[in-house]
Order: sequence, then C-alpha cells, then structure tokens
Amino acid sequence: MLNRNENGALATTQNNKKRILLILSLVLAICIIASVSVYAAINYAKANASEVKDTFEPATVSCTVTANGTTYTVTNTSNIPVFVRVLIDPSWVDSSGNVHWTEPTYTVDDLTGWTEDGDYYYYNTAVAAGDSVSITVVPGSEEAPSGFELKVNVAAEVIQSEPTDAAQEAWKYVPSN
Repeated sequence: MLNRNENGALATTQNNKKRILLILSLVLAICIIASVSVYAAINYAKANASEVKDTFEPATVSCTVTANGTTYTVTNTSNIPVFVRVLIDPSWVDSSGNVHWTEPTYTVDDLTGWTEDGDYYYYNTAVAAGDSVSITVVPGSEEAPSGFELKVNVAAEVIQSEPTDAAQEAWKYVPSN
C-alpha cells in the first residue's frame, strides 16, 4: 500500500530513514577520524619531543670576612652580585675575654669605594660573585687600659643587588656610585 501526501505525491518515509541513517553514519565516521587524528598527533608530539631540563638555580647570598693585620676583606661567596656593608666594633679585651667599659677609637683608611652611613660602611657598587672588597681599620692613638688589648670585630652583611628595592627595604639604604 502506498501512502500519499496532501498533494498526491508518494510519501518517502523509507527514503527519509535511509537519509537520516546515512547522515548519522557520516557524523560518526567524522568523529572517529577526528579522535584518531588527535590521538595520533599527541603521540607523535610525545615521541618527538626532546627532554626539557630545569635550569633554574636559586640564588644564594653569603660572604666571608678575613683579616690580614688591620685590613679586612669581604668575599662574595654568593652566586649573584651583592651589595656589602660592614659594621666595625672595636673593644678593649683582657686575656679572660672581659671587655673594658671604654670604647677605643678608630678610623678607616682610604674610604675610596665606601660610604659611611650611621654605624655602617657601605661598599658603593655591587660586588660580583667571587669578588672581594677590603676595608682597613686604623686604631686610634689612645693607650690601652692596663691588661687589655685592642680587638676589632668586623661583621659583614650582603644582600642581593637586584632589585635595588631589596637593599632599600632591608637596610633603608641603597649603595650607589
């Protein structure tokens, strides 16, 4: 039995079902091809990718102080450039380690490259990793109290030179030429 529509044409429900089935099959085939293509591209990229090595090295900030007579050398043992400041603390000390109440005087010989600010001496430029700077402390002319001798402690501090905000925040001072 044939079905006719309002205009008298034969209805093609069978043909419509075939068309819908064909369209769905094509869509499914396209999805499968796309999935396989993406999977293949990812595996190809993984197989041909070179290993990425992490080359990040965190900064270390440190220094050492050595004395040669009255000259003190600060060595930057960091792996980055740093600013240097030193605090000079002279005192009269007896053989038992007792400190006399009077404070000895001193001067710094040749302040070239250094600036005095408050209790500290700041080296004016950044010191490269592995480089050293020296400062010479000259004792005053006063005589030591009986049983005491002069002991000069030189404490050095270093801070990363970049960004300069680090020195400003920590020291409230930025060394400059």
